[in-house]
Amino acid sequence: MSSRPSIIVEKPIDTARNLLGECLGKLQDIHSPGLDVETLIANVAKTVKILFDMSKYDPVDEYAIRGVKDAIDSIGKSLATLQDIQSNDPAILEASKILAKVLSIIYPISKAQEALIRPAKPKPAPPKEVPPHPGRKIPRITLNVDIGAQSENNFYTGFSEDISEGGIFMATYDLKPIGTKVNLSFTLPNGYVVMATGTVRWIREYNQMTPNVMPGMGIQFDELSPEDKRQIEQYIKKNIPMFYE
Repeated sequence: MSSRPSIIVEKPIDTARNLLGECLGKLQDIHSPGLDVETLIANVAKTVKILFDMSKYDPVDEYAIRGVKDAIDSIGKSLATLQDIQSNDPAILEASKILAKVLSIIYPISKAQEALIRPAKPKPAPPKEVPPHPGRKIPRITLNVDIGAQSENNFYTGFSEDISEGGIFMATYDLKPIGTKVNLSFTLPNGYVVMATGTVRWIREYNQMTPNVMPGMGIQFDELSPEDKRQIEQYIKKNIPMFYE
């Protein structure tokens, strides 16, 4: 009998909680007329409790699924409130940046939870191996998962198409300039959540001549924890290369 699939959320949830703790400190430093700081602090504190309570449940338990959705909703509203201020107050900018990063971490967890509770679909045929290009040595592997990303005080989402040990392609209409530093998070098929820092190295803009080809960005990994790197390498070794870079 096969074990029930799940998601390995301890590291990302702990990271999100710690970041929200930092955010509470930044919010207390804000002195902006017309901004209800007390409500923002209460919302963030509530989210910290939600994420703490998640440790008591299986990640695909109904409470955990609802908790992540509530956390995303609460943080999203708090971030929108701060962004609407359009202030150069360092505390507001830093709090916004932290909230955007937390969203980038927990968003892919929510999408992975949704995928696990949906009825299983027939497993697709493995991709055909493409002969390597003479100048390409690093295999790229098909990977279709949701990505949460953050740059500066902005949160945005996308969908991966492929991955290598060196980077990932993020399909999105929210393109960032080449050279932009981003924090991104995504869940591998085995339930492991990767949290990486990267740089946009190239972009694929929307083309009316090929409407079925999503625009997106090629993001090079700059920082990966040893375990994140090992998990990506393990995923690549278990799959057939789609092409090489």
